[in-house]
Amino acid sequence: MAEQVTIVQRLVQQARRLAAGMPNFAADKGPGKNAGNGFTRGFQLQLQGWVKAKFPHQIEIERQAIGGARYAFDYYIAREQAVVEVALSIHKSNTEFEKDVLKCLLAKQNGLKIRRLVFVGKPGAKRRLSEGGPLAIASYAKNAAGIIIQVEEIG
Repeated sequence: MAEQVTIVQRLVQQARRLAAGMPNFAADKGPGKNAGNGFTRGFQLQLQGWVKAKFPHQIEIERQAIGGARYAFDYYIAREQAVVEVALSIHKSNTEFEKDVLKCLLAKQNGLKIRRLVFVGKPGAKRRLSEGGPLAIASYAKNAAGIIIQVEEIG
């Protein structure tokens, strides 16, 4: 029997397709609204458009993580109890990783069902997040809250 493709897998596949169609996707764009941040925002808008067309009721975009805080998940798939964060600069810094893991821990503590956190990043993300600090944080998230962290590279 063939394995069923999950919504998370389809979302990651679409992110890969979008990245493949963008010249120099993996190149460092530098900081700022008209550079790296603007590029990421444009990528997100394209991916969000696809999500709205294909999974309007299955994927929540910018799902609030906890009440009273301005923390949101890029994508939340309730049926799969999964959070997907597009973190294109995560290969350079742990800060986004740590913040997103903390958002999941807080949200789960407040009753949101989360079993998996998937990071979608540029090449180098897996290597960066396999270092000591991120590994310890991932181990803590799994052991303390049952959240498995997965890293997918695109581009």
